[in-house]
Amino acid sequence: MGSIPGRRGEASSKLLTELLYCLKYSTLGGSQENLSEEILIYLEQAFGCSTEVMQAALDSVKNAKAPVFQVRLLLGGATGLQNKSVDGPSRPYLTLCLGGQAEASDAGGLQRSAVREGPQPTWNQNFIVDLGNSDSQSLVLNVWNQQSGNSLVRMLTKLSSARRLHRWVKQAVKRLREDRTAGKLSRRDDFLGQVSLPLQDLPLQSQELWLKLEPRSDRSLVSGEVSVSVSFITSRRDTPLSAQGVSKVDVFEKLLGIFVEYEHRTVAGGWLSGLSTDAMRLLSLYTSQSDVSPFQQSITVWLKYARMHGCGRRVEFRILEAALLDMEKDWDAQKAYERMAHFV
Repeated sequence: MGSIPGRRGEASSKLLTELLYCLKYSTLGGSQENLSEEILIYLEQAFGCSTEVMQAALDSVKNAKAPVFQVRLLLGGATGLQNKSVDGPSRPYLTLCLGGQAEASDAGGLQRSAVREGPQPTWNQNFIVDLGNSDSQSLVLNVWNQQSGNSLVRMLTKLSSARRLHRWVKQAVKRLREDRTAGKLSRRDDFLGQVSLPLQDLPLQSQELWLKLEPRSDRSLVSGEVSVSVSFITSRRDTPLSAQGVSKVDVFEKLLGIFVEYEHRTVAGGWLSGLSTDAMRLLSLYTSQSDVSPFQQSITVWLKYARMHGCGRRVEFRILEAALLDMEKDWDAQKAYERMAHFV
């Protein structure tokens, strides 16, 4: 099979290189072993390129520098948290850092969430942690209960009985001993639990996780779980399209077009079931690594299918309907996230 000639062939070669780069770095650290023979055969057929063109793209990826990985963490919420406030409902917040960048029990942390109220808070807040040249092997999450500056005054006005005073004194002594055991100075905010996530165990593509909060010492009293969605994205990618500053959505649109055109043309009996597993995996790798949002993806897919349908090329109605419903769902999710982010 011959390569596509001229300017179109050069553009296709750059898109092919982009996908091969995604495949190599589909695991943290990257590996040539991620480029399986089966997926290379599919790409060679979809792009209509020769073995020589494929080898040139493979050599380019082999010699390219690794991308800088970043961890994207969407903090959803928590449930079953301890209420350590003596003057009303708890006011939990979360700190996030790479292991070694800040002490696990230091509420200063690298990044901090908004403060919510109650034992089952909802945050829906995004964090980006740049791994850079860090040697850290873990991501550390700590949950805290904020004690406001005037909480002591409010507490004293509510300590109308010796029993309440006794309870407060016991909690204060417990926190002091806990901090002394951990070798830390006493803090005003209460520790509610922590999670340490090994980076090698995190999924490269977005996945929701419910994580049980753990104590930091034998004396820590913690309970509950925290919900996070974790994925890796990349920056400073050493590819021709990245060097040119081509929009990630434009790249996704072109890759989608190549796969749709190939499969619509070659699938026997008509294109009735949407993209193949290979095409979906490749597109998913690119969108997750390049941080193309679900709404950007769904509107691009809908426009492609709608244009094909408008040109008289057969696209099964249920494929069109599914694309439209995905776009509506992702639009609603994006607007909901933007409304929540407004209050962070």
